[in-house]
Amino acid sequence: MCGIQLLVTTNQVSEDPKYERIWDLLKLANSKRGPDYSGYETITIGGKGCEIQLSFGAHVLNLRGEKTPQPFIDPCTGDLLLFNGEIFSGLQIGLGDNDGVRLFEMLQNLGNDSDSIFKIFSTIRGPYSFVYFKKTVGKIWFGRDFLGRRSLLKHVGLDKNIFVLSSTGYENNDSKFWEEVCAPYIHCLDVSSIEPNSDINSYLTSYKWEYDSDTTGNSNLVLPFNRVNTEVLEDMEDSKENMQITNIKEYRPSQKTVANIKDLHNLLMNSVKVRVETSPGAGFAVLFSGGLDCMVLAALMDSVVPKNEAIELINVAFANPRILKSQAHKTKSKTKRNDQKEENSTGLVSFNEKQVINEYNVPDRKTGLAGVKELRESYPQRKWHWIEVNVPYSQVLEHKQHIVDLLGPNSTVMDFSIGMALWFAARGKGTLVQDENSEPTKEFKSSSKVLILGMGADEQFGGYSRHREGYNFGGLEKLANEVRFF
Repeated sequence: MCGIQLLVTTNQVSEDPKYERIWDLLKLANSKRGPDYSGYETITIGGKGCEIQLSFGAHVLNLRGEKTPQPFIDPCTGDLLLFNGEIFSGLQIGLGDNDGVRLFEMLQNLGNDSDSIFKIFSTIRGPYSFVYFKKTVGKIWFGRDFLGRRSLLKHVGLDKNIFVLSSTGYENNDSKFWEEVCAPYIHCLDVSSIEPNSDINSYLTSYKWEYDSDTTGNSNLVLPFNRVNTEVLEDMEDSKENMQITNIKEYRPSQKTVANIKDLHNLLMNSVKVRVETSPGAGFAVLFSGGLDCMVLAALMDSVVPKNEAIELINVAFANPRILKSQAHKTKSKTKRNDQKEENSTGLVSFNEKQVINEYNVPDRKTGLAGVKELRESYPQRKWHWIEVNVPYSQVLEHKQHIVDLLGPNSTVMDFSIGMALWFAARGKGTLVQDENSEPTKEFKSSSKVLILGMGADEQFGGYSRHREGYNFGGLEKLANEVRFF
């Protein structure tokens, strides 16, 4: 994913060293997201009684097409686009094309009004965040895809003389400096109307996504997908009796249900296929715990990743000093009891060998090893590269602040737990086992640019306790409502 950033200041404050430092810190932070190219552009336009300075920055991680610099700039109009994302459908994009280039071309071919811009974003599917400056009307549009799959932060501090957007915060940044750009909206900043000494945020307008044009005056900002189907099929109405765990094998689905299962398989397969085929040669890895979601994704990937390419399975395990201490205490107590028995029976004290405790033998490691074994047996022609990422507690402490900075403004314990696992997994530093007969390769570093993970599976397929409770109290209708996103 790329890193994008924007700084808007009035001429009264644009030379303040404080804002130059903020800009430089954001450049450093975002450049780590886009190592292939960094580009910047500064534009000055007139407001109402003052000049407005716009600073744009883009840092590119190239996954498809030729390496293409950003920002995208129209030399005739001065219009500009920053794009962090991928478009998988909605626009005609060839395998060798760059999706940001194609999006900018489409935006430039339409009118200057909001509806024209909304029409484009209402057709595209994929994860993205963007900043689009239309110089001819002095406005900046920005936002994220409806599900918020690409980060974009907005400055919300006490300083109202600046307006800042960034894909990420910077080192030791106060979390109160940022808020996430609200995903169910596209936002517009009317730069040309900004007056001296005014709150720049007061020139913002937000437009909400809708499922259809009948529910909003913004008839062109319509989501490119349908509502979740909450219809309960007739053969599933008595599912509490038919689908108990004790008799699940006896359940006979109707033809409609079988057709739905095939549709789901095809949708999942197409999702993996378009992800792989749009990034040829990028290298592919699965963040792999051995759970149902990543097992299914890995199996589907075998059908679409070229057979001569390996698929990496990255498994993370964290050492827990409290568990290690507890295990050591139990082992010591057990050894002492055994020694006492030995002494009582022979009159001699035996010194047992010290038991080796594997501090990384955690549940996800166990299920992961079982999963890679099954994949190798089911798809023996594929090279499944098993990568063990073992994280000692000292490394957690070493990188904790950096991960917290990346997560901001999200700061809960759950945010940190998930973010830490993803960060160490995506870094891909560990031990490689190419197959079950090979020796481990120490200090291996994954070079895969595309990481497949099953995040969102529990939300979509009812994997949480709240889904079970909803089903128990309200049946399938209640369960269907629980998995709705909107």
